[in-house]
Amino acid sequence: MIRLHLLPTSGERPPASITTAQVRARRTTCLARTGEPTVVKACQIMRAILNTAVDDEL
Repeated sequence: MIRLHLLPTSGERPPASITTAQVRARRTTCLARTGEPTVVKACQIMRAILNTAVDDEL
């Protein structure tokens, strides 16, 4: 999921540089390529990653 749906659009960008608008745009782009269940799962993983980054003060 990360390799196919998250890395191609975010790469190795620092978590602090990711904006809400970019996340929404990424979701729209993913929906155009694949089904909603896959996009929902990718967004859940991204949320977990970003929440961990916030917890770790990154």
